[in-house]
Amino acid sequence: MTYLDFEMAFWHPFGPHSGESAEGILDRKATEAASNGWTLWSFGSLPRPCKPLFDKWCHELSKTTSDIYAFCSNGSGVDPSRDGGVCCSRWKPHGKADWRHIPDGVQVPHGFNGNQQYACAFLVSDVIRVDPGKRLPVHVEWLDKNGRWRREKLPTRGEKLVRPCSSGAALPKKGICAVLKLKPPYLAYLERPR
Repeated sequence: MTYLDFEMAFWHPFGPHSGESAEGILDRKATEAASNGWTLWSFGSLPRPCKPLFDKWCHELSKTTSDIYAFCSNGSGVDPSRDGGVCCSRWKPHGKADWRHIPDGVQVPHGFNGNQQYACAFLVSDVIRVDPGKRLPVHVEWLDKNGRWRREKLPTRGEKLVRPCSSGAALPKKGICAVLKLKPPYLAYLERPR
């Protein structure tokens, strides 16, 4: 089974971040995953861990036994970081109470805005490069924050859990530049250094 045969995956809007180019991020994360066996991939800042949404995503993911992926949109756009990014030093898998130190060899810079103290992260076992602009030949529906599957166009911001649906929305025309193969429990939190 490959990422083209996915049952559920994440759509991840992707581009330059924390002063690093999209290409640089992909190279670094591929090296980290190969050297360490896994890496953390940050997204979205929060004032506190986003447990209700993660719970909804994990409930849906528990219904499948297939591999879970995150599709990275074609890496373009403006770097959203306002502070240039700071390297996180602690992480916590979703569903666990204990904070852990990020291992040596894994760097997780994240651009925190304002008073936000936490970020979300994917647990990544592999970074699969694809031809820039490759389109996935599927239509999808996506899970909204209330736990309902929607078929209209994907919102342009934020990560979305998606699944194939012939009457759903087409994935964005810009295509993808990479696919992240995720490892259980798939989601984690990062803490802003104090």
